[in-house]
Amino acid sequence: MFFLYFLLSLFCFCSLSTKEVILFNLVHGTWAQKSTWHKEQGGFFEMLKNWATKKYTTPQVVSINSFEWSGKLTHESRLKAAKQLVYSIKELPVDTTIHIIAHSHGANVVFLASNILAQEKSKHHIEICFLLGAPINVKKYKPCMDKISYVYNMFSFKDYVQTVFGTYERVLPEHERIMNVEITINGTQPGHSELISEVLAKWLPTFHEICQQKQDSFKLCNSKKPGIVHFFEHKKPLYALNIHQKKSLEYDKQIQRNMFDTYCKSTNTHDTYPQKEINIELFESTLDRVFSFEHQPQELNKDA
Repeated sequence: MFFLYFLLSLFCFCSLSTKEVILFNLVHGTWAQKSTWHKEQGGFFEMLKNWATKKYTTPQVVSINSFEWSGKLTHESRLKAAKQLVYSIKELPVDTTIHIIAHSHGANVVFLASNILAQEKSKHHIEICFLLGAPINVKKYKPCMDKISYVYNMFSFKDYVQTVFGTYERVLPEHERIMNVEITINGTQPGHSELISEVLAKWLPTFHEICQQKQDSFKLCNSKKPGIVHFFEHKKPLYALNIHQKKSLEYDKQIQRNMFDTYCKSTNTHDTYPQKEINIELFESTLDRVFSFEHQPQELNKDA
């Protein structure tokens, strides 16, 4: 009887140990440590958990994790957070399938972490990284694609916080495993905080599969060609080529320059444009103004 019990226990243990673990790691941005979207009971968290669980069933186990860091607006804080993220990743079994969803500067924390993993020659790997409104500066923050299989960089021209008056870019350099996609949600261009949408949380667990399998309108999906994805609450996402994205990005930079000049005139601030990285004092004093632009009608990407 004891021998039979031992065999049964061993069988159960082996069954559990062979299950594939799918981890979704949520990384917040600057000053957002106390926000709720990335935490349990938060709308985004719970929606992601619900649809990821439906997508990945036995023998796969889904785990949703909130990675919290200081959220301070300094490179040193991001680097410290990246080291903490690397530590948490290395605590996982090597065969864990890691998906990361990063908002704002949380993306740059992930980029730094990917480079640390490479430097340490770690066997751990990030399968998919979804970026929402990531401030792009490849001179300081560039993803190590040896440690990340796929990057989906999602942005909106209505997001005026992402670029901070043009001190950051919206898109990453072209790469066969990086997709820069403009997005809309329920027919509108989301602002920076609106990118953390439950609609996105619903579709992200299946988005990679839809892209790679070229399902429906995604048959046109190509990392070398700019695209736009329309997300909806009650129907599948729609993909379209965005032949006007380059023109829209140029127009967007003009608007960022005008916003900066307007700010300088209204506050009697004298500064040069563009800056390498906006200083904390100027950023804090302009943040409310930048957010106010998000709620003003703009004619961005009108030709797309």
